[in-house]
Amino acid sequence: SGTADDLDTINGGTEGDLLLLASPSNGAHTITVKNGTGNIVCNGDFAMLGGTNKIHMLLLYTNSKWNELFRISF
Repeated sequence: SGTADDLDTINGGTEGDLLLLASPSNGAHTITVKNGTGNIVCNGDFAMLGGTNKIHMLLLYTNSKWNELFRISF
C-alpha cells in the first residue's frame, strides 16, 4: 500500500512450496509479518524494516499454513 502494513494472510500455496519474503527497499516503510493472525506461523511477529538492511524470511507451505523456516538480516 506504500506505507507501513501488516501481512497476516498469504493467498495460494501448494504443499511443499517455499516463499522468500524480502524487506521493502524504501526505508520509510515497515511490513510486519503477523504470527497466527491468518495463515502464517512464525516465531512471533516480525517487523521487516525497509532501507539498506537486507531482511529475509523463508516460509514453507504445509498443512494449509505458511510456516517460518528461518529469518536473516545482513
